[in-house]
Amino acid sequence: QGAIAVLVQTCLKELKKSTTHIIEWKSPELLLENCVSSNFDFYISKQLEPDWHRLKPHTKQLVSDLRTLRNLFQYLLHYDCVAFWKLLCNIKTMSASSRHPSMWLFCKAADLLFRKAKERLYSVKLPPKLPLDQSQDG
Repeated sequence: QGAIAVLVQTCLKELKKSTTHIIEWKSPELLLENCVSSNFDFYISKQLEPDWHRLKPHTKQLVSDLRTLRNLFQYLLHYDCVAFWKLLCNIKTMSASSRHPSMWLFCKAADLLFRKAKERLYSVKLPPKLPLDQSQDG
């Protein structure tokens, strides 16, 4: 969850740079604590709607990335480790083939997210060694 929160902060920071004149960032709906709610990305999209046709593709991608990251927060809690790993791999594949790839996938926090998701899936644990019982050597 921490890695996803860092990625949301990164996307918000980039989005603020490119939309300072369009979005009222002091609104309580746009706090990081509210990014898990379904209204978060909807609120951003609503504010950008009048100028959507003038936005750069990078800015539109950031809005889409925020929606994806908000969904990842929810999927992390609802999906099992296999389904979550498949979802992450699909997101990465789709972004790689996209005309405007998701920049959050290149952050260190994304690496941590992928590594932890993979560890949940491929964790190998050896059984504890049992002490040899001296009385059975007879």
